[in-house]
Amino acid sequence: MTSGKFDNNQRRRGESLSREEWTHLVKQAGFDAAKVAGSGMGLRILLNILTGLRKTITDKHPFNTKLWSFLFGKSVRRTGALLGGFVFTYKVLLETLPRYTNLSDKQSDFIAGALSGLWILVESASVRTVYGVGIASRAIHGLLKSANNNQKLNVPKGTDILFSLSAAQIFFSFIAHPLAFAPTTMMNMLEKTGISYGAIRNNLDIIRGKPMEKYSFIHSHLLNTIDPNNLARLYALREQPNLIPCASIHPSQASCLINIFVSIVKGIKRNLAFYFAMNLVPGAMFKRKAFLSDPLPRIKEAIKSTLKSSFALGLFIFLLQGQLCGTRNFFGNVRFLGHRYIYFFQALIAAFVAIQFETTGRKKELTLIFTTQAIETFYKVLRLKGVLPRVPHFESALFVIGAGVFLTLIRHEPKSLDSIDHKVATKILRLNSIHDPEPSSLSFFDDNDDEDEVPPKYQSRSTHNAPSTSERNLADSQHSVGSSSSEKFESIGERDLTSSQDSVSQPQDKQTSKKGKKKNKQNQQSEEPKDLSESVQSLD
Repeated sequence: MTSGKFDNNQRRRGESLSREEWTHLVKQAGFDAAKVAGSGMGLRILLNILTGLRKTITDKHPFNTKLWSFLFGKSVRRTGALLGGFVFTYKVLLETLPRYTNLSDKQSDFIAGALSGLWILVESASVRTVYGVGIASRAIHGLLKSANNNQKLNVPKGTDILFSLSAAQIFFSFIAHPLAFAPTTMMNMLEKTGISYGAIRNNLDIIRGKPMEKYSFIHSHLLNTIDPNNLARLYALREQPNLIPCASIHPSQASCLINIFVSIVKGIKRNLAFYFAMNLVPGAMFKRKAFLSDPLPRIKEAIKSTLKSSFALGLFIFLLQGQLCGTRNFFGNVRFLGHRYIYFFQALIAAFVAIQFETTGRKKELTLIFTTQAIETFYKVLRLKGVLPRVPHFESALFVIGAGVFLTLIRHEPKSLDSIDHKVATKILRLNSIHDPEPSSLSFFDDNDDEDEVPPKYQSRSTHNAPSTSERNLADSQHSVGSSSSEKFESIGERDLTSSQDSVSQPQDKQTSKKGKKKNKQNQQSEEPKDLSESVQSLD
């Protein structure tokens, strides 16, 4: 190994680091950690400013008073500490664990990722839950895809089914267990679905067998916000309804069709900017040269994808609300249709039909996003029901295990992960993979000059062409000789390699090649030292 240089694809076991190597390792890990922490803090500041501007415009909140907290608040400092500490710890452990322990490559990678994940403790409890569920869902997704690739299993419409189940779980929790959502998330769900919070409360009473408190529902709204026809329908209810009426689902609009149309327009308008940014930003980040040279095709592609996503969202809202209102208008006397699990199957059907209009890549992204939120809500529902006991720092343990599995997959099975996650981990967090096809751009410390060769134990698993045995022996011989005889030896080695390749391609010239090799060795022995002749003999 070249002194002071590291390539994590070649981790020598049993070789302790010298003081110079330790110094270089700490410096390089600290530099990468500082770079990642600075980028993360910058993104966090930008997110805080955009969130503050949105609240200022929509909710009339003062913006200037919170500018200091947006720039130097706890959220910014915690983000920098988490990312910087995580990257520094991971890179140091990734280089040192295989040298000072007898662990295998995958074991050392998992332990390095898990111990680095302990930096999640610097974040607040709510953020730990979000990060823990997010990294765990990605790890589970990667393990399932890895098993699918190894076992050659192919589930038809597997991505569509997983997305539909996740969307159904989220909507079911929204209807039957609204306390599983944060207040801001709950308000966003109400705006997207067009359902009032009073309707959620009344529906909970009905599915739990309690009488519907229609008067409390009426007085919880301003009378001028309730349509007169709906108000008359609510007052006309004299007994416990089998299903929550449409008048409580959309109290401000008497017509179900008009309410569906208004909900579609509101949902698309609210998410249009988000969809456009989600389709444009990844291409601008990971394909900067192509985007800067000719941005118009990328923008057109982002607009096209945004329109597709908006249409899929509108179709989902149409099918979901159409089922809700259609059930009440045509089957209002069937009490079974008011069961809580009916809402799960209604959302399942709507999500499965809507996802068919998305592209394959977009399906995977949406599935990963919805699966993360579905696991989070399912975990909170189990907590609310008392099924899962309150375990201290459970979300932190989830993040630690998920980080270990995820980073192990990044290094050993990158194809089992989503392309965006892989690019973020390798190009932004600078965590390289053993099988990356471009090791120069994704190397551990980005030392493109004087890189070590890939060791033989990684040759069978590497996707890029590993050096041949003769080339590696030639490189070792050059290091063992010295700078004074390196040029002469290089010419001899090239002739030997040429003769060895000719012997493989042309078997009839095998004896001639051997004689040429022996003659070259004899000439070299008269000019070079003894150890050089031994190095040349290793090429034979």
